[in-house]
Amino acid sequence: MATTLSCLSLLPAVGQTPTVQARKIAVQGPSDDGLIEPTIAIGEDIAMVVARGGDGSPYYAILDRASDAWVLGGPIAKGSWVGFWDGSVAYDSVTSDFVTTCYAGQSGSRHVVVSTFDYDTSHANGYGEWSDWQAISPGDPVGDPSIDKPYMIAGEPGTTAQEYYVVWWHFGSGAYEYRHSTDSGANWTGGEIKVGGQSVTGGFAAQPAVVKEDDFYVAYRKNTTQFRFLVGEDQPSGKLTWAHFLDGCDEETPILKLNINLSGSAGSKLPGSFQANSTAQLAADPTSDTRLYVAYHDLAGSTSTDMNVYVQRLDKHATGWCLGTKVQVNDDTTIFESDQFLPAITVDEEGRVHVIFYDDRNYTDGASDIQPDNSANPKFDVYYAYSTNQGAAWENAELLALPAEPALDQGLQNQDPREYIGIGYEGDVLYGVYTGTSTQDTQSNKAVISANKITWP
Repeated sequence: MATTLSCLSLLPAVGQTPTVQARKIAVQGPSDDGLIEPTIAIGEDIAMVVARGGDGSPYYAILDRASDAWVLGGPIAKGSWVGFWDGSVAYDSVTSDFVTTCYAGQSGSRHVVVSTFDYDTSHANGYGEWSDWQAISPGDPVGDPSIDKPYMIAGEPGTTAQEYYVVWWHFGSGAYEYRHSTDSGANWTGGEIKVGGQSVTGGFAAQPAVVKEDDFYVAYRKNTTQFRFLVGEDQPSGKLTWAHFLDGCDEETPILKLNINLSGSAGSKLPGSFQANSTAQLAADPTSDTRLYVAYHDLAGSTSTDMNVYVQRLDKHATGWCLGTKVQVNDDTTIFESDQFLPAITVDEEGRVHVIFYDDRNYTDGASDIQPDNSANPKFDVYYAYSTNQGAAWENAELLALPAEPALDQGLQNQDPREYIGIGYEGDVLYGVYTGTSTQDTQSNKAVISANKITWP
């Protein structure tokens, strides 16, 4: 069952402002298992969080939206599968079910697998249960960690079934693969992502991705300092044809490229030396057929150790896509180098852009005015930022800070938050989900998955 913690104040009053509910614990693992990398999908009656457990188990948590309580959660039954990693979850708006994907091993091989939560209020627990896991990719040797970050997203709902897309990256070859289902996950088609017959390769996972109309948009890290973008178009066969975003604002650069200062993982640039690879987090604007947003963390300069969260607009023109100004989201004004990282982004039906991220601006090591990047016991807060002018300017507020709500003390159990957190919305309500053991939580647990409800008037 969930635990409600201290209340949080409202955001600064600038026009219409949202209300931020106190943090609630959605789910926690046993004392020897830290939960990390949560994602969230929001349905009409319930919301679902899926996270990764350190013991190789996938975990879930259910929010009953009517009672506003996290009512059910724990490990998802593994069956004969082992070593579950990198989960994500999507909502089936046709059946009110949820589908999760991750990668797991069985009989000496590793696969991308999916499971469906059959939402059924007549079930003994009042909510439903997960189906057996289904493999949707060929097997790779378990000893070869070739699959990384299979990310799932719901596409367009049909009359009787929901559309889904999944994309993932292969360590060994650097190639990307996808799967597409038009029947609520019963059957899948797809294969390697190719443009002009050539495999698309990169240096890290491609997630998250977004869908607009019949197009599936993917951002990927081409090399250590560059993001690129792909669009997959649905075909009658169920497969997709792929193309790179063309640069509509630079005739000399045919492929659109987003260059960053951070080379490789954040590593030594963050307190705790957390892995925290920078991925390009895409979000589609429901108010425009030609606008996307991309969020990522990056160093302020090529020689800087100051990590910030940035958002840029992507606008589609007749000749391609134009990349907008790089806008810093975090509004910390200290002259010292605090760090902000691992953003998650979404855009609501009013066109408001929402981002959550980890932030250490409020903490020092006691001997200096910063929390050093080599800090062995790092502390962070979680911040929420929003923009009502298409990402040109941002308001910040704390989800987890304030004297009554202590920091996420990531060093208490040496828990690395890894590479993503989650945000989702339905109507005027958002939820941010994240990992970390607060100094106010039971200290026998390595980490819990927490959630904040954010309500707009």
